[in-house]
Amino acid sequence: MVFLLFLLVGYSLSKEYFVQQKDRVFKNKLELALDTLADVELQREKESYVLVDSWYTSEKFINESQKLGFQVIGGIKSNRIFYPDGIKNKLNEFSNEIDKETLDVVTVKGVEHHFYRYEGSIKGIENVVILILWQKKHGELIKPFYLVCTNTALTTKEIIEYYGYRWEIEVSFRYKKQRLGLNDCEMRSFKGIERFWSLIYLIYNFLESERYKSVVKKNLGSILDKIKIKNKIDFIGFIYDKFKEGKSKQELLLNLGIPA
Repeated sequence: MVFLLFLLVGYSLSKEYFVQQKDRVFKNKLELALDTLADVELQREKESYVLVDSWYTSEKFINESQKLGFQVIGGIKSNRIFYPDGIKNKLNEFSNEIDKETLDVVTVKGVEHHFYRYEGSIKGIENVVILILWQKKHGELIKPFYLVCTNTALTTKEIIEYYGYRWEIEVSFRYKKQRLGLNDCEMRSFKGIERFWSLIYLIYNFLESERYKSVVKKNLGSILDKIKIKNKIDFIGFIYDKFKEGKSKQELLLNLGIPA
């Protein structure tokens, strides 16, 4: 399954795509991701970015995404080849050899990032930015992280900030599993599983729409709790009104569709 999350002004909408479906041609997640992007119709006044992890930043995915009008920011594997000062090198080998005293520093949301910035080509892709990023822990630089960005006009701070929005994917997925029951499906038929997952994603998008309409901006958990409380109040109000109308217990159970 490929999980697509649209992020816009602090809100997210999600859609799921299954990797393998019975009696259908198998596609890997890279092919599914590109199919998904091809289906996206956006009115773009500004650049639209695809934020991905290192599984997706292949030559094919980056080039095809750009053909579809998207810029890409994503993790990149440590063994990728690049050409600092025109010399062929692997990211991990270069990061081990570089003098850490020569690194630049940028602060993003209160966190210091020591970085080396490369602009140039990597295999099959003409012009990208690659960032090698270190953070400090207990006063020491820890293992670096690698990012690639197709928009060379972005500053290093902007690239890190934009990629940070990808964390919403992890938060959204965890919420679907912990609060909406994504892990609780025990059906075996593909149609049943598809319906179950579609319902989960529909509920998630409904909660986001309610959060958007809320005067006081809250998280999804607060919105869900608020809806549950409202449903209880409505239910109690319904029962109270029926008793005021003189309905008997049997009539009330009949109205509720509950066998006596």
